[in-house]
Amino acid sequence: MGRITLYSSSQTPVRKVIDSINWVKQILDSKKLAYMEIDLSMMIEQQPVMKRLAEKNKLELPRRTDIPQLYFNEKIIIHGPGAIDRMDQLINSKELDKLLKELQQDQTEPEIPKIGIWHPGNGKKPRITWGDFTGEGEEEEDWEDGDWEYDDDDDEDEYDYEYEYEDEAPPKKKEKPPKPPREITEDEREETRLLVKYINKVLGEDQYLIALNKMPLNGDDESLFDKTRDGVIYCKLINRAVPDTVDERVITIKKKLSKEEKHDNITLVLQSAKSIGCIVSGISPPSLLEGKVSTVLMLLWQIIRIGLLERVSIKYHPELVRLVNKNEQVHNFMNLAPDLRLLRWFNTLLAAAGLYKTYIHIHT
Repeated sequence: MGRITLYSSSQTPVRKVIDSINWVKQILDSKKLAYMEIDLSMMIEQQPVMKRLAEKNKLELPRRTDIPQLYFNEKIIIHGPGAIDRMDQLINSKELDKLLKELQQDQTEPEIPKIGIWHPGNGKKPRITWGDFTGEGEEEEDWEDGDWEYDDDDDEDEYDYEYEYEDEAPPKKKEKPPKPPREITEDEREETRLLVKYINKVLGEDQYLIALNKMPLNGDDESLFDKTRDGVIYCKLINRAVPDTVDERVITIKKKLSKEEKHDNITLVLQSAKSIGCIVSGISPPSLLEGKVSTVLMLLWQIIRIGLLERVSIKYHPELVRLVNKNEQVHNFMNLAPDLRLLRWFNTLLAAAGLYKTYIHIHT
């Protein structure tokens, strides 16, 4: 069986493109097809691979950058915002079934993306997976030294070699300017304390994090923003929220990471967070790599909220079965979104207290 690859973007402002991406995914999922989704808004380094594949398929510029682009191995099937009409045409003419049959017999080895969202096609949730390489002859994206003003973990020491004779004095290491403290408001400080308290509770005994000196965190200093910059704590929290979302074998975990390794981890974080339902459109990799206060707090709150709501279920709280209405099946109750189950519990408590006001949504 060949490989199906879908190039998409979670940050495009064009509604027609968004609808096209969702429609293609819906068709692939309905046919229970396994495929790799490459989100170019998070994986900019994969764009040259897509352009090269488009060029092989004789797409003219600027259409080589159109999304979505759907490939069966290296053969382009759909591209651009007209994907809905093209997909409908393939289905109605039964050409899609013919292409899938050809794909099943195709032994071509296509380029394997380095990282993407793997849709297994068997009813299981999509998950992040790691390929073998970014593509033949494709160079990894280099991060300039100026991308982060301060980096305590640089791999290379910078020396000043300006002395008259080589034997006179050894090279002197350049002194970095002192790192200015982050500006944190009182509200952000209080939110930091609450998040740190929860993170220490759920990850405080993780031996990897303890060995890396990432646990415990202190809510009264900047440790939360410094120790999350390599992405490891985020990955651990995501798996705590929705187990097995991130394959921990692909996380680079060690005391000193290069900028490229940190960037790979953060890319993994954003893709994983998106797959469990976090809104990541306003979060950029550099802001997390810098430990920007507002961005770190926003992402952590979303991950923790999803994890807490996932536990509003009969599996963790069998007593919730008492919230099932008289003419309602238990499985219908469990199919409700977690926040709706929580809302029903809240309204039930209000009614039991004699307060017959009903809330229809929760502000978070």
